[in-house]
Amino acid sequence: MDATGVAAILALTGIPVSVLVSRWQLRAALRQAEVSHLAALQLAAENHRNALEAVEVNHRNALALARRQAEAERIRWLTEARRSEYRLFESALAQYRRALMAPEPLAEDVIAAFDEVHHSVNHIHAVGPEEVSRSASSILGECRQPAIDYQMGRAPDAERREECWARIRTLRRDFHDEAKTVLEGAPS
Repeated sequence: MDATGVAAILALTGIPVSVLVSRWQLRAALRQAEVSHLAALQLAAENHRNALEAVEVNHRNALALARRQAEAERIRWLTEARRSEYRLFESALAQYRRALMAPEPLAEDVIAAFDEVHHSVNHIHAVGPEEVSRSASSILGECRQPAIDYQMGRAPDAERREECWARIRTLRRDFHDEAKTVLEGAPS
């Protein structure tokens, strides 16, 4: 065998070797691509988890803020409703006092004023709290008897009306103090 024959044999054996080397290179490149792909998937999954956690935290914070705002709005509304109802109750009591303590009280005026007090007490029961409602109910109880007397056609004399108003005045001070405490404190 001469040099060309050896070169030809070497060339023929070189082809499978180069195919084999390129096959190994392909496998190595595919393995490297697969490792890179798995690493990218793992990183994407981790980033996705982190993003979901961040979204969940933000959502919880937004819900907590919305709850605090809603509670603040409820408290503000309740305080305003109480303030308004307490004022209306005081006004109804003043009207009742004018009707009851008039030099010549008219039965219709006293009964109408009592109805206003009664109506106002019902509104106070709706906005509370319990201690103010009880105080308003006590005042209503004291206002009831003269109104009943006038409905029955028995007009109480001035002394009896003054005694009744003295009891109401004491209860009214208690109501005023309790209402002031509620309005200045944290409402429930």
